[in-house]
Amino acid sequence: MKPRDIALVAVVLAFVGFIGVQIVRTSPTRAHLAAVATPQGEPVGGDSGSVLDAPPFPAPERDPVDIRLRLQTAGSGTYIEHILDQNDGWLYRWPEQRLDALRVWVQRTSDLPEWSDGWPSSASTAFDEWTAAGFPIRFEQIGDSARARILIRFVGSIGRGNAIGTTDTRVDGNGWIVQATIFIATHDPTGAPMSQELIAGVARHEIGHALGLNHSNDPGHVMYPESRTTRISDMDRNTLHLLYMLPPGKIR
Repeated sequence: MKPRDIALVAVVLAFVGFIGVQIVRTSPTRAHLAAVATPQGEPVGGDSGSVLDAPPFPAPERDPVDIRLRLQTAGSGTYIEHILDQNDGWLYRWPEQRLDALRVWVQRTSDLPEWSDGWPSSASTAFDEWTAAGFPIRFEQIGDSARARILIRFVGSIGRGNAIGTTDTRVDGNGWIVQATIFIATHDPTGAPMSQELIAGVARHEIGHALGLNHSNDPGHVMYPESRTTRISDMDRNTLHLLYMLPPGKIR
């Protein structure tokens, strides 16, 4: 069973040389999670029909008083409440990995028309940006997709209107993320090849979703639905920090 957390990206405008993107994200509802979330330790369906063995992530420790205190003291400089509104009161994130890195795989070659060898590098740099923003888990880019937890794949088109990207995030019953697959289109809805700058912009936003962030309501943030910036903002950074100070699952 595979709970899906999907983000669709559509070209909407040009802004200081960067084509803005709009994300339409459908998050699992509580009822959906109850129906399809994979029990702890059981296999989770991986990308393209493969089977990913879910690590035996333990249930998070939950202190309601501490959660409320953290939201009150650190929440004002974030859009965490907006995320909770979108997620029906749930937070999703990766578990702590103090020793092991979070393994990442980016597709490097393809026989897609007008393929550019620069696209994978453009997508890869977005991981460095999230590391610089303070993501508390180290990324390790590897060459074996079967061992990766976050994957970036390129497709000619997404096939849904003006969509140029989508993220499929798999979570267990506790709200721990166990795998995320990002698909990025190589051509925009007009059929023109995507620029490296736009590939990087789509990857930057989509990786934010893969890490557990949902949308901001401020156009100055990378996670705004119609992204108009090439820089991860202070509030994007603060929200990420607070997310990883809180347990996953139902917060309110």
